[in-house]
Amino acid sequence: MNDERQFTTPYLRGLDTYLRDELRNRRIAWGMGVEDFYNRVDAWFGNFAHADQPLALKVMLKLQHYSEPDFKRAIDNFLVPIQQYLVQTGSSLGDLRLVLPSERGDSADRHAYDIIKAWGLRQDQVVTVEDLARTDAGCVLVFFNDTHGTGNQFLREVFSKVRRENFKAVFLVAVTIAEKALLRFSRELKGIRLLPEVATLSIFDEFTAREVNRLRELGSQVYSKHPFGYGNAGLLVSYWFQCPNNTLPLIWANHKTENNKVDGIAFPWAPLFPYRPKATQTEPALPNVPSPESPDNSILNCDWTWSNEQRQLIVNQIEAWGLTSTAFYQTASDWFRNFKQEEREAALEIFFKTSYLNIAAIRSAIREIRRTLMVELGRVGGDMGDIVLVTTGDEKNSVYHYVYEFMREWHLSIDQVESLERLSPDRVIDKTLVFFYHTRPNGQHFEKHHAERLAKLTPRANVFAAYAMSSAAKKKFCELKVESPSVACSQAASRTMDTLVPGSLEVVSRIERELRPDSTPRDPANTFLSAYYFQCPENSSPLLWAEQSETEQRRRWRPLFRRIIMPSSGTVPSD
Repeated sequence: MNDERQFTTPYLRGLDTYLRDELRNRRIAWGMGVEDFYNRVDAWFGNFAHADQPLALKVMLKLQHYSEPDFKRAIDNFLVPIQQYLVQTGSSLGDLRLVLPSERGDSADRHAYDIIKAWGLRQDQVVTVEDLARTDAGCVLVFFNDTHGTGNQFLREVFSKVRRENFKAVFLVAVTIAEKALLRFSRELKGIRLLPEVATLSIFDEFTAREVNRLRELGSQVYSKHPFGYGNAGLLVSYWFQCPNNTLPLIWANHKTENNKVDGIAFPWAPLFPYRPKATQTEPALPNVPSPESPDNSILNCDWTWSNEQRQLIVNQIEAWGLTSTAFYQTASDWFRNFKQEEREAALEIFFKTSYLNIAAIRSAIREIRRTLMVELGRVGGDMGDIVLVTTGDEKNSVYHYVYEFMREWHLSIDQVESLERLSPDRVIDKTLVFFYHTRPNGQHFEKHHAERLAKLTPRANVFAAYAMSSAAKKKFCELKVESPSVACSQAASRTMDTLVPGSLEVVSRIERELRPDSTPRDPANTFLSAYYFQCPENSSPLLWAEQSETEQRRRWRPLFRRIIMPSSGTVPSD
């Protein structure tokens, strides 16, 4: 234990050598650094009264945590029994189809990539549930999930859409299957092959009745809705990317993120391995918005004559943006007042075609980019551990708004973020570099010296990403003389002004001239209809962000979204 630091918890400091070695072995097996492990374990034991700490130690020692290598080994091991079936029935690996749910989160994409790589599948062997109607009847289907706690969600949302008799065989594969899920699958999915065939051990297998009762009492304090975890599964499992909510909440509850909130209160608790609800579950609920029968009349606070349909469409758009405060209704009203009678059709088209990315939409866009990136990794090799997120503007305000979100959504470590200036040739060997900037029109935000610097490096691939990217920018990046260039962006956020109908485009061009008579006319194909919660980019239409008083030369204008001026320089950053 000489290479280990000491715990600060008195109970842990007093453990005998055998138990201290057991904890050290857990740290190594779980792939955790010394500081992270000791700090996290000390904090977790601090949740328990001294009398309960021996029970906490037993929980920790019984916990099965899958590090990233452990998880990949589990995936590797599932292939053998599937191959045995294929050989016995005269099938081949090419007959296999990995089926993903049509509505899926990041974990489904992550698992699909790991399976493609481990099992040697082609990209076209990965299909969604909706694709099954067009899938050959001779195929063997594989449904994979990390955890089945009760089986309810899988049966309701996925398997209810599958006609199993249309396919040669169906395998249901999971790293962890609780006893309740296994029994239900065995009863309701006759003829389906389950891997594994036995349930994962739980507290009900590993603890005495007295211990289980005490765990129930503690769990009722921490998360009274499900003291033993969702579905009362009582699992003792966690993964490197997530702790399932079917595991004891004593393991995953985190009052700071309020994942254990009941009746508006989250019981104070530090997690050993936190459960991270889906982004859609963690975002604050949007304020109530008007019903179709009664749109909020504050949106009508201008001299327009609205039809009921127009009023409701505007309210729906504001609701979709998540900007339903009274203040924004007033902002929208002021913005519509900018337009003259003959310009109103163009105003409505701009309004309805504009993409506003709030924090939830930003995270969704990052996940969309990740899916594109996973396909690229499947082509060139490597995994998410080989990604380096490259910044090219450390002094610009937008950098601080995206680095953390990418680390959060892609599970990147801090050493996977680097500036281009600090990248050395040996640092990029076998790496895929991702160059992100939130808005990329043609010819901007990737300087000539960046391209020259990049040409001297030999990574595995270069991916140029953005929330919004014009067609011309995509073409330019793909033509760079660098290793394996590709692009990734959000299609919705990349909508440009040239998608407006010709009449509206003419109106916009005229208004832009009236706003900035001395400015060079903008290229509609490189002018976006996008705004973000942290900034409305300069490369979006000035009709969205311009703010000025009327003069003899210039037209008065009020913004729909605001641009941010950096206080350090007093000038608008070049985003």
